[in-house]
Amino acid sequence: MPEGELRELPKLGIDFDGTMVNVIGPFVLWLRSTYPNKFTKAQYLNKNPDASDQKQRDYSEVRRVFMTDPKRIPDLSFYRGVLQALPLLKRDFSEIYINSLRWTDPDPEKDQESSIRGLLRENHSSEYISGILLRKTRDDRKWEVKLENTQEFGISYMVEDDSKIALRLAKYLEGIVLIRRPWNKHEPNNPGYDLANRENLIICRGLWDFAMGVYLAGSVEEFFVEHAEGLKDPVNLYTVYQAPVPAETWISLTVSRELVSSSS
Repeated sequence: MPEGELRELPKLGIDFDGTMVNVIGPFVLWLRSTYPNKFTKAQYLNKNPDASDQKQRDYSEVRRVFMTDPKRIPDLSFYRGVLQALPLLKRDFSEIYINSLRWTDPDPEKDQESSIRGLLRENHSSEYISGILLRKTRDDRKWEVKLENTQEFGISYMVEDDSKIALRLAKYLEGIVLIRRPWNKHEPNNPGYDLANRENLIICRGLWDFAMGVYLAGSVEEFFVEHAEGLKDPVNLYTVYQAPVPAETWISLTVSRELVSSSS
């Protein structure tokens, strides 16, 4: 790039459930109050689902009821560091989209987009989100819908908590960040997964870790270059990137720096 020429910033997509917000806690509380003593703890955590089991099918249907009800969205809470990460990521991405598998619906009573926007406004974060991309009602496709959204809106980087979706999208996007969660802690280390695209897939503990990694590297492109360099040593093959500075410390440092600048 010629000296003095401004770099065109890429666009970022972020998954919603399990990446930005905690769904399991509110869902279990709702499940226990609505269907007391009907389901087991293993089913709460969606462990060892058996499609042939009627109780498991009932559980899956009940979970779908919760996930499709926009009135449940205000009960969700953001994971630690997510709200602090958004303004930091906005420095390195021209646009940030929520790219979710939740549903949009012509019926305003069932449409989830407005509820998600309301949750963002309530947490003073709506200004950092350029759009909310959802799938149409009754569309059961998953990674295909997310891929179509990235292509339509020019998104070249995605943050995901679903390892299967992350690995599929990695074949088409510049980079994928897989947020480490209990449900994917053994993936993509599983030898059965296609790791051919591992140079553009980074595992992070949370969105804040990713934001700090990009900030310290200078750009998201350089962040992935450093990751690819690290993969040349087999010991680093499954490195989990750690944020060197906690979110709260970074905020206090930033505020202090601004106070010093304004007083001088």
